[in-house]
Amino acid sequence: NWTLNPNQARCRDCKRLYEQTYRDRLIVGKREASRKYHKTHSAELLQKARIRHHKLRDTVLDLWDMRCVKCGFEDPRALQVDHINGGGITDRQNLGTYRFHKLVLSNPALYQLLCANCNWIKRSENGEHGGGAPRTQDSNYKVAA
Repeated sequence: NWTLNPNQARCRDCKRLYEQTYRDRLIVGKREASRKYHKTHSAELLQKARIRHHKLRDTVLDLWDMRCVKCGFEDPRALQVDHINGGGITDRQNLGTYRFHKLVLSNPALYQLLCANCNWIKRSENGEHGGGAPRTQDSNYKVAA
């Protein structure tokens, strides 16, 4: 029986079959062990991922001294990485936040740090807000009474 002794001499087909079943058992065993570990340690792993993400975000914000490049606002909760040429939503959707921040670190010249207000003003002025033509400060907005 070829499954009892792995060192036994075999024909080419039997050896190939043994190696394939060995790899399959090894892969399935590792996969099951990984699932079990993730299930029992999910809270711990999630916390580690959050810490890793916050450290990476702080590193990205440090590229611009944690302040808006337009108005100097410094609260990191409202600071946003902005594509200088617009169109950043596709990068975030395709990459996710963590990989997007890695991309920013690899080429910071394409990005800038803006506070939420300055970012929305820029998006509005450049027509990046998702609807219609660019808006300016002079636009006649109607306010509901």
